[in-house]
Amino acid sequence: MVLNEVTRGRCLVDHELQDLVDTRKIMLSDTYGLKMQPASFEPTLGRRLVSINTETGELFRPGKFSTIDEAIDAINKRQKTEHDITDGFDLRAGFTYLIQLQERFVLEGNERIKASPKSSIGRLFPRTRLLTDQNPCIDEVHAHYNPGQEVGAWLLVQPSSLNFRVHPNLALNQLRFFNGLDATLLDQEILAIHKENPLLYHEKTAESNTPVENPLICQGLQAHLDLSGKYSNGIIGLRTKRSQKVIDLQSIRVYDPLDFFEPLHANDEGELIIEPGCCYLLSGLEVVRIPTDTSAELRSNTHISLDGPVHLAGFFDPGFEARPVYEVRCDETTPIKLTHGMPLSRFEFYHNKEPTNPYGSEALASSFQSQTGIKLPKQFRKLRLEEVA
Repeated sequence: MVLNEVTRGRCLVDHELQDLVDTRKIMLSDTYGLKMQPASFEPTLGRRLVSINTETGELFRPGKFSTIDEAIDAINKRQKTEHDITDGFDLRAGFTYLIQLQERFVLEGNERIKASPKSSIGRLFPRTRLLTDQNPCIDEVHAHYNPGQEVGAWLLVQPSSLNFRVHPNLALNQLRFFNGLDATLLDQEILAIHKENPLLYHEKTAESNTPVENPLICQGLQAHLDLSGKYSNGIIGLRTKRSQKVIDLQSIRVYDPLDFFEPLHANDEGELIIEPGCCYLLSGLEVVRIPTDTSAELRSNTHISLDGPVHLAGFFDPGFEARPVYEVRCDETTPIKLTHGMPLSRFEFYHNKEPTNPYGSEALASSFQSQTGIKLPKQFRKLRLEEVA
């Protein structure tokens, strides 16, 4: 069964997001234009930041009867400190921050928003969660709560391992806009797409195309872990260090990866033991290909691999084609063993129209297209594999 594409819901793509701007359903900052990917919009940081003391109070959470500003005003003065980040501000691991976003939104009918960290930000392991006015959900915004009304947005940021410096106009997360119901593809639809034009490949190069013939599809498309080190000179992963250094997110190719990450090798049995509370960058076994008329999201938490997020930056754009890099944080109570080829998580797919500029097109600076091994964000110099193997 294939749902009627005329009436079914969909994830909105670049030209449809531009329409939302033109009709003022996305209200941009006066000082910065539209930051967009093929199927997502990137909200930008404003100047206002509030640090929250969660040692003496609970984690900030919005409610459906108040704006974020009103909820901040209600916090005890001893539990919050306000800052202007015009000249930059350091976010430290273990602390909690609220940063006002410059954009505002209007949702109606069956419209909704989902949020996820950007890929380059997820690889630094902060928790970034979208909060909006009069909306009790975190990382989701539904027209159900405030239909037709303009809402402001904030980002709740909690660096978990690395410290970084933010500035106004930077984007830390991405927003996907959905219109209508049933945007998610059914398993039989995923299978039909894979049979016609494979979604997973063992190899996909100009010289060799080897699709996965019989992928596991059960509430999404199952993806697996690569611990071979085949594409990274035997390095199977990177673990974040507890560094006091700060990564300025405006920097390009400045930082030595070895100041912030420890390269990992498999043990004699080809396994990796990961520790509770630690953060790891690991590589996907298969090449994932996202058709241009679909978008995908890798589930952050599943029961099939380990306890803890297995991918913080979950959005995969139409046109993406590469081996994913997974941002794994272990929340197990004991160390846990990972093995080569083990299932890690599952991709959900969404219906969408063709974007004007798919991921990897010349019009976009698609940093992670065709990546192999573990590619770090743009702030880092290239890891010299021969020096650490």
